[in-house]
Amino acid sequence: MHHPFISKSSTTYLSSGKAKDIYETSDGNLLFEFADRVTAFGGKKRAEYQETGEITCRLAEHWFKALEAEGILTHYIDCPTPTSMLVRPDIVPVEVIRRNYASRFAPATCRGELQSEGGVGRKIMSQSH
Repeated sequence: MHHPFISKSSTTYLSSGKAKDIYETSDGNLLFEFADRVTAFGGKKRAEYQETGEITCRLAEHWFKALEAEGILTHYIDCPTPTSMLVRPDIVPVEVIRRNYASRFAPATCRGELQSEGGVGRKIMSQSH
């Protein structure tokens, strides 16, 4: 936490999860510190990858700003550092999981076919562009 207005001594540690540590600030807001931790297979595999925390924080910031631009209120306040997010404590717990299926199947999708695991092609586009 390197924000000039938020020092570690002015926060209270609350908890840690798979991807971030959570602190309460002196004014009652929350500070999410995104870590470079990653997990897979329900937490059975753990690793750390450099810049994962920054990427995750910036993606979250992007989507919160996009929601707010559409008039949807969020708990987002600011990102004081590349890996931390200041938020209001009134959080509605919603989780969205996005997998890379689109990029994995993009070449097959462009051809109009998708190979199943059994190797049988299936038509997925009815018209060509």
